[in-house]
Amino acid sequence: MDPREDRRLGGIGFKIQEMMLLIHLCSCNETILRSQGDQRSTRFGCKTDIKNGSICQSFSVARERGSVVTWMNQLRTDESLRRDELAMDSGEESDALKDIAFLSATRLAELIREKKLSSREVIEAHLAHIADHNPALNAIVTLDEDGALQRAREADEALERGEVWGPLHGVPVTIKDTLETAGLRTTSSFKPLKNHIPIQDATSVAHLRSAGAIILGKTNVPMLASDPQTISPLFGRANNPWDVTRTPGGSTGGGAAAVAAGMSPLEIGSDIGGSLRVPAHYCGILSLKPTEHRVSTAGHIPELPDSPRGVRHMATIGPVARSVADLRLALNLIAGPDFRDWDVPPLPLASVPARPIHEYRFAWSDDFGGIPVSTDTKSALENLVEQLRDAGCQVERR
Repeated sequence: MDPREDRRLGGIGFKIQEMMLLIHLCSCNETILRSQGDQRSTRFGCKTDIKNGSICQSFSVARERGSVVTWMNQLRTDESLRRDELAMDSGEESDALKDIAFLSATRLAELIREKKLSSREVIEAHLAHIADHNPALNAIVTLDEDGALQRAREADEALERGEVWGPLHGVPVTIKDTLETAGLRTTSSFKPLKNHIPIQDATSVAHLRSAGAIILGKTNVPMLASDPQTISPLFGRANNPWDVTRTPGGSTGGGAAAVAAGMSPLEIGSDIGGSLRVPAHYCGILSLKPTEHRVSTAGHIPELPDSPRGVRHMATIGPVARSVADLRLALNLIAGPDFRDWDVPPLPLASVPARPIHEYRFAWSDDFGGIPVSTDTKSALENLVEQLRDAGCQVERR
């Protein structure tokens, strides 16, 4: 079976290639959750207004065979990406350039390195998108517009000199407002920290900067990251880009909303009991909770600055993105010891060899402890199960 023959894979937006990457990452003892949430509308056209629960040119939702199929515009097939490259090489205007805000971080990095886009163009596109849509979503609560533009100019100048800072050279990212950012306000939505300006980066933030990433701003969180929805006593409620009357989840709710809405290609957040995975589920994107102690938590609030460490187990730092490739890249960048968090061992992040998909075993269920499952979700799961069986996989219902 050609993995590109069916883009839907059961109506939940997986391609076989993406599913295999998910499995590869999961076999490294990492946890990935990708879902679209419970979307009720039959169709959002590209020009649907944000007040009706969608972002212009960001979502395409269609009901087909009893299931809802969700696709972000930027998650195109390999063939369409190659067509974009050919169009750019021939001087034609391509969809990829029109939709800068919905390209993956990996793709943006490629285009910047190849000088098909400048970092400044990418930053300006995202800032314009933020200006249009953040007022309704309240996802980004501290925006470093001047700093991002200055850093973009430096990135472009460095590239002209033949310097490449790293895999994310000139690419914008956002950071959950629980992670310290040197010189940029970090509050964790805690009123005593409303004017807290850290003097150093959290380790994961420092790794992103070293890789060339440009920080656009900080994203909304509930107070001290302690709620599965995102209602900040400092900044107010973050809203879901699919339906602004609903929550994007929490506690990385602002980050998930920002990534889903095209205001950021990549977010770094945190998770103990679902704070990365729940918002990704609610906003229809991807997240990854790394294995405990794989990524340093140094610079995360809580704990409060300069206070004794009180959280040692289950807490992790991880990425939110719109593609599996971005999750993989981000994990490779932020993983590893830093000599601030002594629980993180100096172990390599090894790649798992690819295997044919028919060699994999899957367990599935549509009974989540008595919690009702929507017809669309159940239909999508059953459709996926059939396609996995057709591909030769061993699938068992639990």
